[in-house]
Amino acid sequence: MEINYILLAHRSPKQIKLLVNKLDTPNCNFYVHIDKGANQSPFIDALLHKSNVFFLPDSLREFGTWGDIGICKGTFNALSNIFGNS
Repeated sequence: MEINYILLAHRSPKQIKLLVNKLDTPNCNFYVHIDKGANQSPFIDALLHKSNVFFLPDSLREFGTWGDIGICKGTFNALSNIFGNS
């Protein structure tokens, strides 16, 4: 069975790295949505060594204001990416 995690983040790349390392098992993947207002580079650098971590491209990134539709859109974009419908 394959497990796909969706992570939405806007800060703390080190914490995201710790989370990925704790959850990482065979047959699992991580789909990471970084808020459009945040710099994605530190997150990519922190997880560069992981072949099962996939960052959503800029075209699928959303502004994730708390309580706003952007968080839902980011989640749906990640789901679309998982199922190959992006």
